[in-house]
Amino acid sequence: ITTVLVGTGSPLALVGPQTSTAVFVNGQFLLFDSGNNALDAMNTLNFPIAELDAVFITHFHNDHYGDLGDVMEWSWIRGRRKILPIYGPTGITQIVEAFQSAYELEESYRTAHHGEELMPPEWAASEPIEFSPPIDDSAIVVYEQDGVTVKAFRVNHAPVEPSVGYRIEYAGKV
Repeated sequence: ITTVLVGTGSPLALVGPQTSTAVFVNGQFLLFDSGNNALDAMNTLNFPIAELDAVFITHFHNDHYGDLGDVMEWSWIRGRRKILPIYGPTGITQIVEAFQSAYELEESYRTAHHGEELMPPEWAASEPIEFSPPIDDSAIVVYEQDGVTVKAFRVNHAPVEPSVGYRIEYAGKV
């Protein structure tokens, strides 16, 4: 398991990439949050953005999802050939659909300009996977793939509701 703090910047500092963490585990590239400038930071680090397997959003402050639209779009432009799942608590569907709406024209122009072989429209989409966080201190499984499990649990980030944390498990490690 390799974990990279892509961004740790404060929402008020206006410098550096904001909250984003990449986890590389068992051949999977998982991204937790995607704050402002996260995509630039991943590009600087030469991350394989086209190989992104899933994104997990903790809550709906923009310093945790401000670059989500660009991550969705550029992973496709760079070669993602699957629908990208975006996991998050209740409300993630609204955010993902809004980003997809904002990029709808751009995607059609890219495909028209570069052709369907290079920019296949069927892979531009992302799929919101929304869950209700548990109301107690338990965790729920939101992702299981090839021995990797991601569990979500409620966190207190009042007044932001819902807010979750994630626990990644693989091969007896957390």
